[in-house]
Amino acid sequence: IRLSLVGSEMCIETGRTRIYNTFDAHRLLHWAEVEVGAEAQHKLKWALLETYFTLGQNPSHHADLLLAVTRAGLDEKRAAVILQDDIYHAEVRAQEKFYTQQGISSVPSVIFNDQHLLQGGQPAAMFEQAIREIAEALNHGVKRLRVMCLYLQAPLPPQLPLVISPLKEIGAYQPLSL
Repeated sequence: IRLSLVGSEMCIETGRTRIYNTFDAHRLLHWAEVEVGAEAQHKLKWALLETYFTLGQNPSHHADLLLAVTRAGLDEKRAAVILQDDIYHAEVRAQEKFYTQQGISSVPSVIFNDQHLLQGGQPAAMFEQAIREIAEALNHGVKRLRVMCLYLQAPLPPQLPLVISPLKEIGAYQPLSL
């Protein structure tokens, strides 16, 4: 419901009410990063977003996932093997456990400077306020702003003026008090 409200504020109308299990999609994203590289993972993530948001396909259906793999230019046969077996199952569950232990309970979750957490679909003004507050800290000794979005699970487009870095194990995150 919250996504629909925020989406309507941003002129995004999905008309969808079903929630899908995207665990296999996350296994494919892990595979793309580990076996092919971060750029491949980035391409696959955008293809997976296209699968659901543009094409209206089921992001938990293996055939639709394999079509996304093909659109991303990755090896469909290797992806099919991953989906058929438990390959990367334990690794993705471990990531899931790590983020849950950090207090993350919804997506998207955006982590700023490995410290501050903004969870759930938020209006653009909320992100602007958060970025302004953290940017203010840049004037007080912080060298750069790092952002990790747990919805995308891949770096944001390079044209954005942000430095993207993977999360480190540093303890629980502090929710932003906006």
